[in-house]
Amino acid sequence: MVQKDAWSSFIRGTFGPLRRQKTLNLGWVNYFPKEFVQNGMPEELEAIGVTVEPFAEGYILQLGPSLGDVKTDFRTFSELRHQAKGVLGRERFVIEEEPLLTG
Repeated sequence: MVQKDAWSSFIRGTFGPLRRQKTLNLGWVNYFPKEFVQNGMPEELEAIGVTVEPFAEGYILQLGPSLGDVKTDFRTFSELRHQAKGVLGRERFVIEEEPLLTG
């Protein structure tokens, strides 16, 4: 079926993903292309405590000062990830909510 859809797209001259692409979740460090982190988002992310660094054709996002903090204080990491998803758009993630915060 996917092959048939791909051939159909080729004949029509349309290219791109066959389905809406999503990212599973935010990790402690993430790389996203510039199209994903749109105007104003870097400043909003930095305002909530996410480190945003331009890199190549996109941005590296770091949620917290140390990877060890994820283990020692997961709740704070989870809260920051929840806020960051709010800026980036929850619909872009397979896991939209934080179980610790909603359960």
